[in-house]
Amino acid sequence: TTQIERHILAHFGAYQNKDFFISTGFLATALFLLANNNPTRFRFRLLTKIGTLGKNLSLNIYILHPVIILIVTIFVEYIGKYSPVVHTIYFYTSPIIILLLSTITGWILWYLKGKLKKHP
Repeated sequence: TTQIERHILAHFGAYQNKDFFISTGFLATALFLLANNNPTRFRFRLLTKIGTLGKNLSLNIYILHPVIILIVTIFVEYIGKYSPVVHTIYFYTSPIIILLLSTITGWILWYLKGKLKKHP
């Protein structure tokens, strides 16, 4: 929805190259409430996994995602000098890339934290 909103705003000349859109707050709130209120109530395995991820990793993802955005942006700018198509791919897939990298990094930290607690 953010990509659609970005194009609509650009079409009407109101796009100002910002990462926060009107739909961002609504989407974040909806996903947070879904994951927080339903960690294990659904019979669907995917929703159960999303709920568990939200319960265990949400703080790590929230803290880490600005750092991940910075690192990925620097990487894309560097690689983009040699391949302009990288900017186009990143433009359309950046939210998914950032979410996946933040989730993986958050999971690794959560896993290591659990291992350190078991073995003092």
